[in-house]
Amino acid sequence: MTQDSTPLSTDWSERRVHHKVREVFTQACALLAPHILNTEAPVSALTLARMVRNHFSDLSDAEIHVLITAVVRMREEQRLQAILESKPGKR
Repeated sequence: MTQDSTPLSTDWSERRVHHKVREVFTQACALLAPHILNTEAPVSALTLARMVRNHFSDLSDAEIHVLITAVVRMREEQRLQAILESKPGKR
């Protein structure tokens, strides 16, 4: 078995691969935040995925998963509210 020694990318300055997710991240935070922050009535991951699919139909299933995981992580790190407050146009 031989390995190809050609690097996957020569541009090491940009490692991110989910560019569509980055484009809609702030909008997705605003969409999902009320459901993710509500500890009284938790929403299932499937419901969150359907919400994202309805609003951002051009995202793949993998991108939807990455997006939801990132928003949930922002909540766990207590950074979601700051993202919502810094949203452009909200002042």
